[in-house]
Amino acid sequence: MNILIASDSFKGSLNTLEVADNIKIGIKRVFSEAKFKIIPIADGGEGTMLVMHKLFGGDLITIPVMGPNQDKVMASYLMTEQFALIEMAQASGLHLMGGKLDILNATTYGTGELIRDAVLRGSKKIIIGIGGSATNDGGVGMATALGIKFLKSDNKPIEIGASEIHSIASIDTSEMIAELKNTDITIMCDVNNPLYGEHGATYCYGKQKGGDESVLTFLENSLKHLSCVCTTMYPDHSQCSGSGAAGGLGFGLMTFLGGKQKSGIDVLLDLSNFNELLSWSDIVFTGEGKIDFQSANGKVISGIANRARKQSKPVIAIVGSIGEGVEKIFDIGITSIESCTAYPCNISEAISNAAHNIQNATERSMRHIKLGIEISSKI
Repeated sequence: MNILIASDSFKGSLNTLEVADNIKIGIKRVFSEAKFKIIPIADGGEGTMLVMHKLFGGDLITIPVMGPNQDKVMASYLMTEQFALIEMAQASGLHLMGGKLDILNATTYGTGELIRDAVLRGSKKIIIGIGGSATNDGGVGMATALGIKFLKSDNKPIEIGASEIHSIASIDTSEMIAELKNTDITIMCDVNNPLYGEHGATYCYGKQKGGDESVLTFLENSLKHLSCVCTTMYPDHSQCSGSGAAGGLGFGLMTFLGGKQKSGIDVLLDLSNFNELLSWSDIVFTGEGKIDFQSANGKVISGIANRARKQSKPVIAIVGSIGEGVEKIFDIGITSIESCTAYPCNISEAISNAAHNIQNATERSMRHIKLGIEISSKI
């Protein structure tokens, strides 16, 4: 039996490889001769860089950049022969604010510095995961670090952060890094928010970044203004799916760098030749901490299930818990779901016993398969 394991991490508990190792242990309790191939999984959020490093090797490059609070931080990115992989959260992440949220002054400038460094080292293809941001500057900080100037009516540049975006009168690209014109930018993003509006960057994510009602209104109007100014020079990306991701960084990457958004999980599966591994496999195991109706909408499980369905491969999901609307998961190609929490417990107990519970849940699934094989052989 050839088994392909491609599971998301169980947040707060086990990373993607630890989940896969424990699934493998559970399988071997029942089918000791099974053959395995394991793909570590990430979708553009935290941990993507390290997963890509496991898969493709390369060098982890660490440089000083401007953090989201405008202090210097050390941030890393992955440089391989084929591409550079940047996690924007390394330079502009919410976790770098130290609990002192400041959405008005938070900046993506450091993310731009990572892009600049990768380009100047010769990378022609950059993949950017844009989850976990502290920012709401529409990618203006990122673009500024790459040589684009955002000027007020007096021809002076605006301040770093989001507080003066509403004052932008013109955009000067004359000093933009020339190498970017020949660089392919892929945005790993699984949210579909537009730049502004009820479901835009500010109103969906601004509150968790420290914005109160008055600040959010100000920032919403600022992003609308940015969009209007940009349309004098660029195509209008303000309502494109994902332009509101990471406080509008999605918009900035599309507008200023010609970035193309792709599903985060699809980027990783394409790079790892997942379809070929599917052809080799008899069964696919995947999983995540909690499965519910949202898992059918662009998350890791849906990306894996959609591809497996095209090759008629069965997919078993080992999950921490099962939430509402899970019946939708079967419609996208998941064959079976097994919950790790087979007994009453609280979240802390489930997390502390996750490895043991994953092994047992997987063993239960494989015993069902073994039973099916034995029954089939007697018919």
